[in-house]
Amino acid sequence: MPNQPISAEDLAVTLAVREDLGLQHEPAVIGEFLDRVGASIDARVDERLAASKTVAVKAPDDGGTALAVCSLIFGIPITAISATATPGSPR
Repeated sequence: MPNQPISAEDLAVTLAVREDLGLQHEPAVIGEFLDRVGASIDARVDERLAASKTVAVKAPDDGGTALAVCSLIFGIPITAISATATPGSPR
């Protein structure tokens, strides 16, 4: 029953039981009701947290991206220099 939401009817029943049992049982009746309210709140919070959790998987960076960028940055000019510096190549 702790996973069920607390309704106004639950409160009315608790108040009726409290009235029927009298002051000597009031702390137990109110305590039990508050435990149920707390459990209901906990269940709702857990549901919201579970719904909002997203797992972001990040691929490990092993330097492949940096290698690719450096290859492009240095590869194009080096290719151009070597192509113009080779004897017999068109200028």
